[in-house]
Amino acid sequence: MEDRDAHFMGEALKEAEYAMELGILPVGVVITIGDEIVARGCKNGVSPRFGHAEVVTMARAEANGHKWGRGMTIYTTLETCFMCFVTALNYQVDKIVYAMEDPFGGISSDSLAQELLPVMYRHKLPIITSGVLREESRTLLRKYFANSESEFWQNRENPLVKACFL
Repeated sequence: MEDRDAHFMGEALKEAEYAMELGILPVGVVITIGDEIVARGCKNGVSPRFGHAEVVTMARAEANGHKWGRGMTIYTTLETCFMCFVTALNYQVDKIVYAMEDPFGGISSDSLAQELLPVMYRHKLPIITSGVLREESRTLLRKYFANSESEFWQNRENPLVKACFL
């Protein structure tokens, strides 16, 4: 693991901690270009379906003047879901680094059947790095699940919840 990846994942974990303070699933994201953070965020409670941390943060990067993701790295504390991955693909992000795998809803280029993608996207897949500060993210998620009143997150058979408590 590169020190750079650990540093920026540490920043994403701060965003995840903030989300947990708000009572939201603790997923945090920072987006970088080189050594500069150009956007940061967490899941918003306004739109539970579309307000995922990665999408919110990509929108902030765009609002900050970064119209395309070329040269960008997304650091996220939980593996991207299909919606966020496809958004990053469309935004043309170069790299995605994640901490904790999501066996419930995560997708990465390693698990993606590239031949199923439309031709225009097959050559644009970002580089994926996994497991950066995994235990720190797992600990945060475990704490959230243990204190959640939601039946969905209390279900120990949910693959993500299960992975956090193994």
